[in-house]
Amino acid sequence: MSGGDPIVLAVAAPEREWPGAVAGAEMLSESLGEAIGGAPWPVRLNLLAPGAEIPAGPPAPTAVVLSLGDEALRLDEAIAATEARWAARLEALGGLGAPLFVMTVFRHVPDWRGEGAARLERIRALNLMAIRLSNALGVGVVDVDRALAHIGARHAHCDWRLGGVLAAEVTGHTLAWSLLALGLDAVVEPGVQQAAGAALGGLNAINTLVSRRLTRKRAAAHG
Repeated sequence: MSGGDPIVLAVAAPEREWPGAVAGAEMLSESLGEAIGGAPWPVRLNLLAPGAEIPAGPPAPTAVVLSLGDEALRLDEAIAATEARWAARLEALGGLGAPLFVMTVFRHVPDWRGEGAARLERIRALNLMAIRLSNALGVGVVDVDRALAHIGARHAHCDWRLGGVLAAEVTGHTLAWSLLALGLDAVVEPGVQQAAGAALGGLNAINTLVSRRLTRKRAAAHG
Protein backbone atom coordinates (compact mmCIF):
# COMPACT_ATOMS: atom_id res chain seq x y z
CA MET A 1 0.00 0.00 0.00
CA SER A 2 1.35 3.44 -0.90
CA GLY A 3 0.67 6.84 0.59
CA GLY A 4 -1.91 9.31 -0.68
CA ASP A 5 -1.36 12.91 -1.72
CA PRO A 6 2.18 14.17 -1.18
CA ILE A 7 2.81 16.19 1.96
CA VAL A 8 4.39 19.54 1.08
CA LEU A 9 6.39 21.11 3.91
CA ALA A 10 7.57 24.70 3.65
CA VAL A 11 10.29 25.35 6.23
CA ALA A 12 11.75 28.85 6.64
CA ALA A 13 14.86 28.53 8.80
CA PRO A 14 18.57 29.41 8.93
CA GLU A 15 20.60 27.14 6.67
CA ARG A 16 22.31 25.62 9.72
CA GLU A 17 18.91 24.19 10.72
CA TRP A 18 18.09 22.66 7.35
CA PRO A 19 19.53 19.22 8.22
CA GLY A 20 16.95 18.99 11.00
CA ALA A 21 14.16 19.76 8.52
CA VAL A 22 15.49 17.08 6.17
CA ALA A 23 15.60 14.55 9.01
CA GLY A 24 12.05 15.51 9.99
CA ALA A 25 10.76 14.99 6.47
CA GLU A 26 12.44 11.58 6.35
CA MET A 27 11.00 10.51 9.71
CA LEU A 28 7.55 11.72 8.74
CA SER A 29 7.69 9.82 5.46
CA GLU A 30 8.97 6.63 7.10
CA SER A 31 6.53 6.63 10.02
CA LEU A 32 3.51 7.23 7.77
CA GLY A 33 4.70 4.48 5.45
CA GLU A 34 5.00 2.14 8.40
CA ALA A 35 1.52 3.11 9.55
CA ILE A 36 -0.03 2.03 6.25
CA GLY A 37 2.21 -1.01 5.88
CA GLY A 38 3.77 0.14 2.66
CA ALA A 39 6.36 2.37 1.05
CA PRO A 40 7.33 5.70 2.64
CA TRP A 41 4.69 8.38 2.21
CA PRO A 42 5.72 11.03 -0.36
CA VAL A 43 6.96 14.18 1.37
CA ARG A 44 8.23 17.25 -0.49
CA LEU A 45 10.40 19.66 1.45
CA ASN A 46 10.70 23.30 0.45
CA LEU A 47 13.61 24.87 2.35
CA LEU A 48 13.57 28.66 2.56
CA ALA A 49 15.59 31.40 4.22
CA PRO A 50 14.18 33.10 7.33
CA GLY A 51 11.71 35.79 6.33
CA ALA A 52 11.39 34.46 2.79
CA GLU A 53 8.04 34.56 1.06
CA ILE A 54 6.20 31.25 1.40
CA PRO A 55 5.07 30.10 -2.06
CA ALA A 56 1.33 29.47 -2.25
CA GLY A 57 1.92 26.77 -4.85
CA PRO A 58 1.29 24.85 -6.84
CA PRO A 59 1.59 22.60 -5.04
CA ALA A 60 0.11 24.37 -2.03
CA PRO A 61 1.93 23.77 1.26
CA THR A 62 0.42 21.19 3.59
CA ALA A 63 2.12 22.88 6.55
CA VAL A 64 4.43 25.84 7.10
CA VAL A 65 7.20 25.86 9.73
CA LEU A 66 8.97 29.07 10.75
CA SER A 67 12.12 28.90 12.90
CA LEU A 68 12.87 31.49 15.56
CA GLY A 69 16.57 30.62 15.33
CA ASP A 70 17.89 33.82 13.78
CA GLU A 71 15.83 35.94 16.17
CA ALA A 72 18.39 35.02 18.83
CA LEU A 73 20.82 37.28 16.96
CA ARG A 74 18.63 40.39 17.35
CA LEU A 75 19.85 41.40 20.78
CA ASP A 76 18.99 45.04 20.18
CA GLU A 77 15.30 44.47 19.40
CA ALA A 78 12.73 44.56 22.20
CA ILE A 79 10.75 41.35 22.49
CA ALA A 80 7.51 43.34 22.16
CA ALA A 81 8.63 44.56 18.74
CA THR A 82 9.65 41.03 17.73
CA GLU A 83 6.30 39.67 18.81
CA ALA A 84 4.38 42.30 16.89
CA ARG A 85 6.41 41.56 13.76
CA TRP A 86 5.85 37.82 14.07
CA ALA A 87 2.16 38.18 14.80
CA ALA A 88 1.75 40.26 11.65
CA ARG A 89 3.61 37.69 9.56
CA LEU A 90 1.66 34.75 10.94
CA GLU A 91 -1.64 36.52 10.38
CA ALA A 92 -0.63 37.23 6.78
CA LEU A 93 0.40 33.61 6.24
CA GLY A 94 -2.97 32.47 7.51
CA GLY A 95 -4.24 33.23 4.01
CA LEU A 96 -2.40 30.17 2.74
CA GLY A 97 -4.90 27.95 4.52
CA ALA A 98 -2.16 25.65 5.81
CA PRO A 99 -1.36 24.94 9.47
CA LEU A 100 1.43 27.19 10.75
CA PHE A 101 4.15 26.17 13.19
CA VAL A 102 6.79 28.14 15.07
CA MET A 103 10.00 26.36 16.08
CA THR A 104 11.59 27.30 19.39
CA VAL A 105 15.28 27.92 20.15
CA PHE A 106 17.39 25.63 22.34
CA ARG A 107 18.26 27.42 25.59
CA HIS A 108 21.95 26.55 25.63
CA VAL A 109 24.59 29.24 25.15
CA PRO A 110 28.23 28.16 25.60
CA ASP A 111 29.38 31.40 27.23
CA TRP A 112 26.74 32.71 29.62
CA ARG A 113 28.69 35.91 30.37
CA GLY A 114 28.51 39.20 28.48
CA GLU A 115 26.77 38.79 25.14
CA GLY A 116 26.09 35.15 25.98
CA ALA A 117 23.98 36.18 28.96
CA ALA A 118 22.00 38.60 26.80
CA ARG A 119 21.50 35.91 24.17
CA LEU A 120 20.25 33.41 26.73
CA GLU A 121 17.77 35.96 28.05
CA ARG A 122 16.68 36.67 24.48
CA ILE A 123 16.16 32.96 23.77
CA ARG A 124 14.05 32.50 26.88
CA ALA A 125 11.91 35.47 25.84
CA LEU A 126 11.53 34.08 22.31
CA ASN A 127 10.34 30.71 23.57
CA LEU A 128 7.77 32.35 25.81
CA MET A 129 6.75 34.45 22.83
CA ALA A 130 6.14 31.27 20.83
CA ILE A 131 3.66 30.10 23.47
CA ARG A 132 1.85 33.43 23.45
CA LEU A 133 1.60 33.40 19.66
CA SER A 134 0.28 29.86 19.78
CA ASN A 135 -2.41 30.81 22.27
CA ALA A 136 -3.37 34.01 20.47
CA LEU A 137 -3.28 32.83 16.86
CA GLY A 138 -3.70 29.05 17.07
CA VAL A 139 -0.33 28.24 15.53
CA GLY A 140 1.51 25.06 16.48
CA VAL A 141 4.82 24.96 18.33
CA VAL A 142 7.71 22.69 17.33
CA ASP A 143 9.34 22.68 20.75
CA VAL A 144 12.93 21.85 19.91
CA ASP A 145 14.01 23.46 23.16
CA ARG A 146 12.02 20.97 25.23
CA ALA A 147 13.27 17.98 23.24
CA LEU A 148 16.94 18.97 23.42
CA ALA A 149 16.63 19.85 27.09
CA HIS A 150 15.37 16.29 27.60
CA ILE A 151 18.44 14.92 25.80
CA GLY A 152 20.82 17.43 27.35
CA ALA A 153 23.30 19.72 25.63
CA ARG A 154 26.25 17.54 26.62
CA HIS A 155 24.76 14.43 25.00
CA ALA A 156 23.39 16.29 21.97
CA HIS A 157 26.75 18.05 21.42
CA CYS A 158 25.12 21.30 20.36
CA ASP A 159 24.12 24.76 21.48
CA TRP A 160 21.34 27.11 20.36
CA ARG A 161 22.62 27.00 16.79
CA LEU A 162 21.70 23.29 16.48
CA GLY A 163 24.93 22.17 14.88
CA GLY A 164 25.79 18.50 14.48
CA VAL A 165 24.15 15.24 13.53
CA LEU A 166 22.44 14.52 16.84
CA ALA A 167 20.87 17.97 17.01
CA ALA A 168 19.50 17.50 13.50
CA GLU A 169 18.03 14.12 14.40
CA VAL A 170 16.35 15.40 17.56
CA THR A 171 15.04 18.43 15.68
CA GLY A 172 13.73 16.14 12.96
CA HIS A 173 11.91 13.92 15.44
CA THR A 174 10.32 16.95 17.12
CA LEU A 175 9.21 18.34 13.77
CA ALA A 176 7.70 15.04 12.60
CA TRP A 177 5.96 14.49 15.94
CA SER A 178 4.46 17.99 15.93
CA LEU A 179 3.15 17.61 12.38
CA LEU A 180 1.57 14.25 13.13
CA ALA A 181 -0.08 15.67 16.24
CA LEU A 182 -1.50 18.84 14.73
CA GLY A 183 -0.87 19.52 11.08
CA LEU A 184 -1.81 16.85 8.52
CA ASP A 185 -5.57 16.44 8.63
CA ALA A 186 -5.91 17.83 5.12
CA VAL A 187 -4.06 14.90 3.53
CA VAL A 188 -3.79 12.08 6.11
CA GLU A 189 -6.63 10.32 7.91
CA PRO A 190 -6.56 10.79 11.71
CA GLY A 191 -6.20 7.06 12.32
CA VAL A 192 -3.16 6.88 10.07
CA GLN A 193 -1.63 9.88 11.84
CA GLN A 194 -2.12 8.19 15.19
CA ALA A 195 -0.54 4.97 13.93
CA ALA A 196 2.38 6.93 12.49
CA GLY A 197 2.85 8.71 15.81
CA ALA A 198 3.02 5.35 17.54
CA ALA A 199 5.56 4.14 14.98
CA LEU A 200 7.65 7.27 15.43
CA GLY A 201 7.52 7.16 19.22
CA GLY A 202 7.33 10.06 21.64
CA LEU A 203 9.98 12.05 23.43
CA ASN A 204 11.20 9.08 25.44
CA ALA A 205 11.76 7.11 22.23
CA ILE A 206 14.14 9.63 20.64
CA ASN A 207 17.31 7.84 21.76
CA THR A 208 16.22 4.53 20.21
CA LEU A 209 15.03 6.10 16.99
CA VAL A 210 18.14 8.24 16.50
CA SER A 211 20.44 5.31 17.23
CA ARG A 212 18.61 3.16 14.67
CA ARG A 213 18.71 5.85 12.01
CA LEU A 214 22.41 6.65 12.53
CA THR A 215 23.31 2.96 12.45
CA ARG A 216 21.45 2.58 9.17
CA LYS A 217 23.15 5.64 7.69
CA ARG A 218 26.60 4.41 8.69
CA ALA A 219 25.87 1.03 7.12
CA ALA A 220 24.70 2.68 3.90
CA ALA A 221 27.81 4.88 3.79
CA HIS A 222 30.06 1.83 3.98
CA GLY A 223 28.18 -0.02 1.29
